[in-house]
Amino acid sequence: MTKKIATALLFSSLFISTVAFANCGSNGNGNGNGNGCSGSNGSGSTGPQGPQGNPGLNGSNGSNGTNGLNGAAGSNGINGTNGINGVDAVDKSRFLGELDLRIWDTKRTSFYAFDSYGFNDTPGNDVLMDGRNAFYGFKFVVKLGSSYEERLLDKQAAEIKALEAEVAKLSK
Repeated sequence: MTKKIATALLFSSLFISTVAFANCGSNGNGNGNGNGCSGSNGSGSTGPQGPQGNPGLNGSNGSNGTNGLNGAAGSNGINGTNGINGVDAVDKSRFLGELDLRIWDTKRTSFYAFDSYGFNDTPGNDVLMDGRNAFYGFKFVVKLGSSYEERLLDKQAAEIKALEAEVAKLSK
């Protein structure tokens, strides 16, 4: 262990002495490098400062950017034209009458011919009969339920059967 310490001290002392003489010129270590050693054995004095160099050139400015495009100008709106004078309004309320002619009738369907008459229509807008017929044609009707008359007849038929049963009891 002591050999390793002694070897380390020897190399460190050689390194320190080499660094101490590294900057000495002809007056120090005699190799011609350096500016001479400072200290008691140095005989040179510091020379005068050299002239100041010229300042460097500034870099050139970049080119200017281009202007952005302007938006297109808006146009003025145009006023609308006045509408053409219209005719007087026609009264849309209608009073109609209808005539139906039953051609065929069953318990669930029926078939009719009809004529609708407009009482307040003006003559000249006609289908038939001096312009007052609003519609005419045929109707086919599907009956979904029983009518009042059918229900009344069914009730009367039940009452008649009950009376017949009472009469049959009395006659025995």
